Amino acid sequence: MNQRQIHVDRWIEEEDLPVRASLKVIHRNDPDYGMTQEEIDDRNEFIRCYILRGFEALLTIPVQKSESDFFVEDWEKSAFNTEDFYRVYRFSPFNRYAYRIKKIMEKVMDLATLHSCISSFQGRMRTKNRYENLINLEFGNQAATLTKKYRMTTDRDIRFALRAKIGELNKRIFACKKLWEQYAPWDT
Repeated sequence: MNQRQIHVDRWIEEEDLPVRASLKVIHRNDPDYGMTQEEIDDRNEFIRCYILRGFEALLTIPVQKSESDFFVEDWEKSAFNTEDFYRVYRFSPFNRYAYRIKKIMEKVMDLATLHSCISSFQGRMRTKNRYENLINLEFGNQAATLTKKYRMTTDRDIRFALRAKIGELNKRIFACKKLWEQYAPWDT
């Protein structure tokens, strides 16, 4: 096979090039005119954040991920809208108790971090009192009430149920204490 090399002695004018699909017409009134791709991405990110600011409260609600996550445009007319599908793929409801526990643990971690950052003794004691009041309000008072009921009752089934509830509350109290000791290591 014979190959020839062609030497070009002048540049080809852009107007002489054939039209291609990858070429884009640039107008001076285009909002992206004169901007780099990074500047365009920054502007679009700012616009996206500004628009989502109105939905901040909705976006803080946790969503449980399900393994059967799908998207179908006309789901009313599809096979996904059948009793068999709903029987096999049940969507779990929102767990309010787990969400509340998660928020309490976040509050404990915030208070512990604040406690470790404060240098004055009075400020640290106020923060520690806020932590103790939070634990008593959420878990301690209920545990004390259930303990009184446990001591007063003689029914074995009721005592067993109360013991399980008290154990769950004690587990939460110890988890908060462990989190406090991890993030607020200063002894007061």
